[in-house]
Amino acid sequence: MTTKMVRPGLAVHVPWLLRRDGNCDGVNRRWNAERRLGLATERRIDREVAAHGGSPAEPISAGALALSETCAIRTEILGNAEDFIRVWQSIAKLRRSLSSEGDVLTDPIHFLTDTDSTRRPHAVACWMGDDLIGILFATCYHMLGVPTGYAFSGDFTGRGSLLARPEHKALIIEAAVCCLMRNGVHSLRMRIDSAASMAAVFPDCHVQQFADRVPGDRLALPDTYDGFLSTLGKHTRRNIRYYTRRAITAGIVFDSQASDEDYAAAIDQLNRVADFPNTNLELERAKRLLALHGGSRFLLRDQSGEAIAALSGFSKEGRFYLLAQLNHGQLRNLSLSLVLRGRVIDHLIATGHTELQFMDSSSRSLGRFCAPQDHCTLFVDRRRSIMVPFKMLVGRAIDLFASCEWPVPTVMEPLSGSFLTHHRLAACTAIRHVASPERETKEWVMQEKQVAVSQIV
Repeated sequence: MTTKMVRPGLAVHVPWLLRRDGNCDGVNRRWNAERRLGLATERRIDREVAAHGGSPAEPISAGALALSETCAIRTEILGNAEDFIRVWQSIAKLRRSLSSEGDVLTDPIHFLTDTDSTRRPHAVACWMGDDLIGILFATCYHMLGVPTGYAFSGDFTGRGSLLARPEHKALIIEAAVCCLMRNGVHSLRMRIDSAASMAAVFPDCHVQQFADRVPGDRLALPDTYDGFLSTLGKHTRRNIRYYTRRAITAGIVFDSQASDEDYAAAIDQLNRVADFPNTNLELERAKRLLALHGGSRFLLRDQSGEAIAALSGFSKEGRFYLLAQLNHGQLRNLSLSLVLRGRVIDHLIATGHTELQFMDSSSRSLGRFCAPQDHCTLFVDRRRSIMVPFKMLVGRAIDLFASCEWPVPTVMEPLSGSFLTHHRLAACTAIRHVASPERETKEWVMQEKQVAVSQIV
């Protein structure tokens, strides 16, 4: 009965979340306000006192004491759906004050649905007095039900990590990271879509951070498809038109009304022949999000009616969130990914959508035409941890593999945390997609040559 009063539709989704997260007792720790006052807050109080003419080393006056009381932040871990329900009204109030009610990625229901048995909720709520001033949405990686201490926050481009006012972000990041490090986390990879973390300081932590202006993940959709094509570069525009005509000539049909059963069968088949197949966890995650948001499913079919490409996503307030795409690996010469996205964009514009967002990634062909955004990635590791020698050993092993030109197992880099060379860590972030104009021009010249050869053939 209580869940029905929280939010319309919450009673439909929360019960299974409660059952699934009921075993997160080790994550669900509650601390009182005095114990939650971390080192980050103390340093911020010192800076505030110094700014008002005082000195952190001197006894604090009555005025400075009042200032320190207003700056005190207490934190708590939100480790399952029950924790979020308990503070739901405060979260809703914060989202309304930030005008972020339409932001899907900072919706707690979306966040909880996006977790699974290996990535469990480990968010941090930050309070000032009785007011919730921010939330760091994070997950902790579990293996065989046991927390590993490796935590992650934010999607590939940095969205969905932090819910806070701009002036509070640096302070909240400091307090939240200190809270995580006191509650079982020894390694954190945090990605946010602002440079607020550059002003944060983390005591007793080994930190590497990267900040730059990167290609964004949101693509504006004009009123007409021809208008959309005119916003692209001439090479991209010609490629879309050429490969679309070639697909039509080959008898390939666009299906914008694929049923759940047809789409599920297509995904099962394409996942066996795709160049980049999805894992079972990724497929289950997509199913949950489509069920939560009421998603759309699109297919490309060949002359026999067999699905050769599939794409899914969901719509909120005129924005389409592209969730997943699979293409037949043996038909890569038809550029099915570009054709399907072009047809989907045509359909979205016709149905009144104004924006397309690539979730958890960026598009190689269309990402250059998305609005650029600030991006920052932090790798934070607790120095006083028994895991530090292991991480350093893994980092040196990776350097040895690279010097010997041996392939580096993909599982090794996340295990080393921030104890990797700077350029290797940069390759794990969205910064790697920042290309110089010269390199970009050379890449498109090569693609133009490939298209010209295919037209001659």
